Amino acid sequence: MESASRAMGDCFREIFEPEWAGHDDVCTALDSLNTGWVDLLGKLKDQLFAPMSTYLSHFPELKAKISKHERKVVDYDRQRRHFEKAKGKSSDAKLAQAEAEFEEARRIYDDLTNELYEEIPTFYDSRIPFYASIFQSLYVAEEVNRI
Repeated sequence: MESASRAMGDCFREIFEPEWAGHDDVCTALDSLNTGWVDLLGKLKDQLFAPMSTYLSHFPELKAKISKHERKVVDYDRQRRHFEKAKGKSSDAKLAQAEAEFEEARRIYDDLTNELYEEIPTFYDSRIPFYASIFQSLYVAEEVNRI
């Protein structure tokens, strides 16, 4: 929009002859319009784009945690099968080691599961106030910079 407005202003400056009445007023109005666009874009960048980038940066972190959880469930299942196998035909030392590995895998898996159960709903619920804030900022920026 800014470039279209600027191109239109350049066209008016080119067409509007300097000898015509009101030439200075038209140039002043066009300069004011360009300044308004620059102000609006600055406010949009500060009040919308930066918070949106911050909000979007949470998605890769959450996705990485979910991927880690998926890998840990595989580890947990592998350790559980190994422990169940060791119950039937291993010595006490191997059984104790298999049980310790199984319990460690279970603890890690349960910790990650609990973290995700807390973080995902919180993040999901934060979307409504976040978008309300973004739209409010957009409205205020446009209202202040009536272009």
